Amino acid sequence: MQVAGAYTFEQFTVDWERQQVRCPQGKASVSWAERLGPAGHPFVQVRFSTQDCGTCAQRALCTHAKPPQARTLKLHPRPQDEAMHAAQAWYAGDEGQRQYGRRAGIEGTLSQGVRAFGLRRTRYRGLPKTH
Repeated sequence: MQVAGAYTFEQFTVDWERQQVRCPQGKASVSWAERLGPAGHPFVQVRFSTQDCGTCAQRALCTHAKPPQARTLKLHPRPQDEAMHAAQAWYAGDEGQRQYGRRAGIEGTLSQGVRAFGLRRTRYRGLPKTH
């Protein structure tokens, strides 16, 4: 369920050196833990204070967590996060928009082939004939 005017991740400020995140209301996170996901991929889990989130007037715009729970964030490790932001900035520029327009046409053609004509299926069984 989307809430009009809800906070986006971009509105949170990440301080990688101090291992802390600030919410749009100015509250600082209380925990920063580096973890591994089910597939073994690393991520950073950030938690905010239950007291800060429980009394926040903007809670409905921030989280869907039940009232005793506070907001949590899941971040990519710093190198991946910085690479993702650099790519987003490039795609927002003129060159990125031009190249994405070409890609969108190709993606649409491939999508139609997959959905309408079974492009991912092969008529043969086994790898020797399917190459």
